[in-house]
Amino acid sequence: MSPLSSVMAMHGTVPRIVALPLRLYLASAFLMEVRHKVAPGKWTGWIQWMPTHILHHVQHNTGLYSDFLASIVVPHGALFAALVALGELGVTISLLLGLTTRLGAAVGILLTMNYALLNGTSLPSVSNDRALLVGFIVVLLAAPGRVLGLDAYLARRWPRVILW
Repeated sequence: MSPLSSVMAMHGTVPRIVALPLRLYLASAFLMEVRHKVAPGKWTGWIQWMPTHILHHVQHNTGLYSDFLASIVVPHGALFAALVALGELGVTISLLLGLTTRLGAAVGILLTMNYALLNGTSLPSVSNDRALLVGFIVVLLAAPGRVLGLDAYLARRWPRVILW
């Protein structure tokens, strides 16, 4: 029996520390993206670029998501651009600090699903969006913020709160 199998047999789950590198990787991936949006001098360019980028993709997509983009997102492009940037910043901070990691992962899932839908990713295909989505699901379920994160303190203080 392998060491991992024996740990799983003893505890029924994989230890949270196994998901710690994934949590930190996802935080760094979102940090690489958000720095192009919220860094000094970048905000205005991002707010102007995103609605035109989405408008381009709306012309190539069909279905309910395309209708949602055309009727709600594009007319309020500056608001949605700000929400995306702030959401990515929140996910990055949450995962780096291990603070409300499950909430950060849930927001990461929402953002990543929207990126995948915007890109029109279909089965079967290889996509970074799908890999990120699976990673966020693992973080959501494993709660690795309780390892080297502030969630460990919060979970001891308020053990019944699901956010950590």
